[in-house]
Amino acid sequence: MALITLGFKFNNSLIFRREVWVFYTPLPLLPLAFAYAIVRHGFLDVRRAILRWLAYFMVLGTVLFIYLGGLALLFAEGLTAVPPAWIGALLGLSALPVGWVLRRMLKAIKKGFRRDLSTARNIILGGLRETKKRFSEKALLASLDATLREAFRPQALLLLPFEKDSIQLPAIEKDGISYPARTFDIPASLIRHALENRELVLGLGSDEADWIRDQDTSLRFHIDALELQVFVLIMVGEKPHTALLLGGKYSELNYGREDRELLREVAIQAGIVLDTAVLHQRLLDQGRMEQELASARYIQEGMITTTPPETPGFHLALRLDPAQETGGDLLWVKRRRCALNEKCSWLAAVGDVSGKGLAGALYMSQSIALLEFSTEREDQTLETILPSLDHTLRTLMSQRDFLTLCLLEWDEDGNYRLARAGHPPALLVKGSQPHEICELNPHGRGLGLRPAGPGDWQIQEGQLSPKEWMVLYSDGLTEAMNSKSEQYGLSRFCAQLQRLWGTGSLRAACEAVFQDVAKFETQNRDDRTLLILGRDAS
Repeated sequence: MALITLGFKFNNSLIFRREVWVFYTPLPLLPLAFAYAIVRHGFLDVRRAILRWLAYFMVLGTVLFIYLGGLALLFAEGLTAVPPAWIGALLGLSALPVGWVLRRMLKAIKKGFRRDLSTARNIILGGLRETKKRFSEKALLASLDATLREAFRPQALLLLPFEKDSIQLPAIEKDGISYPARTFDIPASLIRHALENRELVLGLGSDEADWIRDQDTSLRFHIDALELQVFVLIMVGEKPHTALLLGGKYSELNYGREDRELLREVAIQAGIVLDTAVLHQRLLDQGRMEQELASARYIQEGMITTTPPETPGFHLALRLDPAQETGGDLLWVKRRRCALNEKCSWLAAVGDVSGKGLAGALYMSQSIALLEFSTEREDQTLETILPSLDHTLRTLMSQRDFLTLCLLEWDEDGNYRLARAGHPPALLVKGSQPHEICELNPHGRGLGLRPAGPGDWQIQEGQLSPKEWMVLYSDGLTEAMNSKSEQYGLSRFCAQLQRLWGTGSLRAACEAVFQDVAKFETQNRDDRTLLILGRDAS
């Protein structure tokens, strides 16, 4: 267009004294260039190819029109007397700045449509190397998203978390058809390939991914509706972490071999950096968990009875040793006044919540709070406390959790009442001979069990004679195992208690039992609780 205009306006100038057709020779190359662009970038992406090349030709035509028009005007206005030898030099010198400006403008347009491989690599990997984002998984993924968009200008870009060998494709509506969100399963063979190579880059086109159509025809339509072309899997450790799904680049239809090699490099580098971020987050979570466990243990220790109360005429030794930072065993002693008489009485409880850790500690704390509340009134007896606990715990605990409990109440004269709710029987130690120890085993159902049913809690009464011991314990002591998978057992536990009975020291006996169990046990670590009540010699 510039040449035709200049030919009509400045036909008498020096630049157009030769044959004009020579300047029109490149014109047939224009449609050929458009045809090449369309074939190069694919028939499905004609609009983008034409847009890119039109931008090139508009800039090229504008610059040439201004340059050639300026030269024609200059020579037509009085420079015709310039010697021909100088004409070439002037044209060459004037073309240098014009060529530099044209090169800069075309390069800027190219960057607007497509990044070269080196620039794309620097953009993406540079974003992954930013120190401030290396320890934040969320920031790293956001940076990866931003740099991929800047480098490739993809038509679509999805960063989806990987869960159970699959990802969740978002819902979309296209051409009047709705595609609901659905699961995109990745075959196990591809996962194994990713584990071996630390990355996975797959084409999602119909001609590259027959396994998608074999898996589900509707899935093929969904991926086509999202206009996704490449699938990139990022591995963290030995597990898939994030899936990248990219659509076509802004001015090109397909990702070439070099693009996919770059994506493989990006997947490996992103996996390494994300591994650091995930490990850092785990350490933070672990530190936070340790702080929470320390706080939970502090609260738990404040609720359980760790120091025996004053019990005139009796000695009391007790100890609770959780298997973890917190535990589900219950140990509680409280002084109360019985409603039946004016004598002072005490109530002790040893229990075991199903499960361990924070959940067990939470249920244990709730059980102690319920015991405190239930025994505030003087008219509350064991017959009313147990049904109340059973009903309330059934509403508080999950379907599978329950509480076993052994409740012991005694007064100043040694009269005791014992109730058991699914807990190991209490032991009454009268002497050091084998026949001088017996189990107190009143019937009773665990608390909080489902479905609800009659508890049938029996109350066993008796009197603790001088020098006799009443022992309440949890199964963590008797079920401790050694390296041969042998349990410590009830008989060993009873023999140890009777051997220590002769010393007369309940506290020493309690510590000796724990030391003997700890020495015996090599596996099956569980919460351990022991309470020994002994009546002084008269």
